[in-house]
Amino acid sequence: MLYLDFSRNKGEWVPNRYGGRENLEAISLLRRLNEEVCARHPGAITVAEESTSWPMVSRPVYLGGLGFSYKWDMAGCTIRSGTCAATPSTASSTTTS
Repeated sequence: MLYLDFSRNKGEWVPNRYGGRENLEAISLLRRLNEEVCARHPGAITVAEESTSWPMVSRPVYLGGLGFSYKWDMAGCTIRSGTCAATPSTASSTTTS
């Protein structure tokens, strides 16, 4: 969603108005969504499943981020097998770095 060329071959996507591959409309939508959720429902959390190197996913919008409360990296979870299946009391002992 954040990249126009995600899962597309060369020639199957059109660059944004600045010539980049970032999906500017999707970025705007996610920022607005997170601002509205925060404003209308104080204490609510939003979680992004984001496995790319997109910067500042869980930083506030006013600091240039997407505004999510948390970032869930499913790829990282798979790499550290056992961590996601572990109970909170054992998760730290099963994590490999």
